[in-house]
Amino acid sequence: MTTTSGGLPTNDPDSADRSRRYGIREGAFQAVMQGGGENYLSAFALLLHASAWQIGLLSALPQVVGTWAQILSVKVLPYVRRRKTVILAGAAGQAALWLPLFALPLLFPDVGAWLLIACAVAYFGMGHFGIPAWNSLITDLVDPNQRGAYFARRAKYMALASFLTLCLAGLVLHYTETRHSPWIGFAVIFLLAAVARTISARYLSLLDDSASPATPEEGFDLGKLLGHAQ
Repeated sequence: MTTTSGGLPTNDPDSADRSRRYGIREGAFQAVMQGGGENYLSAFALLLHASAWQIGLLSALPQVVGTWAQILSVKVLPYVRRRKTVILAGAAGQAALWLPLFALPLLFPDVGAWLLIACAVAYFGMGHFGIPAWNSLITDLVDPNQRGAYFARRAKYMALASFLTLCLAGLVLHYTETRHSPWIGFAVIFLLAAVARTISARYLSLLDDSASPATPEEGFDLGKLLGHAQ
């Protein structure tokens, strides 16, 4: 039996190193989703003629629900055999929700803004649901003395990917708006967001979850799990 760099048991001596690399790649693709998708939800709401009140709800309500989703996840996590089950459920749910988030408001324009808000609430809820399990798993795979450097490196790649995607998505929207078809621009960037989250979920599935499996007896510290931002 070998151990990870954090001293936890694992079956593969190289699995922790691979998982750390996968964690950085996953973060980059997650950032593509955020830069090209999440950052343009308010602009999409304006296309749907949302009121100031609805745009305010779109900005605030998903974050509130996301916080409660994390608390629910912490309650569920001790009863799940593998943390990756919770992580992948959240990631796959986010990837799948991009389709109804885009299509439903256009199919039912009379209530399009409200449908967007509902889908955004579900989307952010799914994303936050996987955060505590992800934090628990990734910190098991990174040596405590190297966590600062690792998360700083991951954040650097995420910031770069998010910025580049944000600019690219803006150019796409500008081009389609000049062609009087802005909805095509949103279709393109939301499709990109869904594909990026799918690739992100693929990398999450490759993380080594053999160390410190979740059991009801072990329990989870809410403060520790929520202490790191994904």
